[in-house]
Amino acid sequence: MFRLLKFLLQFILVIAILTGSVYAYAKYIEPFSLKENSISVSSPLIGKEADGLTVAVFSDTHFGEFYTVEDFEEVLKSIETAHPDMVLFLGDLIDHYDRYILSEDTREISRALAKINAPLGKYAVFGNHDYEGGAEYAYENIMTAGGFTVLKNQSIQVGDSALQLVAIDELLVGYGDPAASAQADSHSFTILMCHEPDIIDEIMGEPFQLMLAGHTHGGQISTPFSSVNQAFLPAKGKKYVKGSYTFQSLEDDGSSRRTDLYVTTGIGMTQLPLRFACRPEVLTVTLHNGETNVSQ
Repeated sequence: MFRLLKFLLQFILVIAILTGSVYAYAKYIEPFSLKENSISVSSPLIGKEADGLTVAVFSDTHFGEFYTVEDFEEVLKSIETAHPDMVLFLGDLIDHYDRYILSEDTREISRALAKINAPLGKYAVFGNHDYEGGAEYAYENIMTAGGFTVLKNQSIQVGDSALQLVAIDELLVGYGDPAASAQADSHSFTILMCHEPDIIDEIMGEPFQLMLAGHTHGGQISTPFSSVNQAFLPAKGKKYVKGSYTFQSLEDDGSSRRTDLYVTTGIGMTQLPLRFACRPEVLTVTLHNGETNVSQ
């Protein structure tokens, strides 16, 4: 009986130590272990003038209680090292704007964003948190002060190249219109920006080649149990969670068209100050003129 009791106590102690270690890692280590991912995208639609062009992508900073402007310095260093031609932000700048402004100055965020250099421009879309908590009328001002152009259901040509950006506004609480994807030009290489990734199933008929999204945080906390993981995923972010996805669709002439989606795990956190098996990331996309392909 004594041996059994001793074994149970030892077992409980081991479980407690393991649980504490995992919690400490998820709270103090992984959220600040930034990874730098990169993909190479080739297409004959990428003109020679855009060959080798690089795009830095980040999302979901959720500035606030769990993630600060000081923490963001690591992201700034990562982007600076990449020397991008263009920078894209995919939404959810501040976690709870109405709480943030009680203790922090949003001008600090703008000053941090202004440190990012990109000769072909810096562009952003709204996330759901950018519409909530009083942020709707502040977000664009903060981003503009940081040198970003906020796009809402519109398209632009980038520089003198045949590169096009199409942006769909936030879909859950914003004014996102999937029909904006019809602005994609079949003669240009088109990057589509939208905060929520699952919208891709509705717009696959349009001729964009690469969609970039955030919103999911990669689940933020990833476990071996799919039902638990689903509970952490937000609406319109439950199907395409993180990383690369490839789609093939048939054109009217019977030819096949490839579309790629990349869902970034984002930078910050919401709800819980934890990340597990979902490290924050900055993505670099390098464009090449050539046969259609995406590689990591």
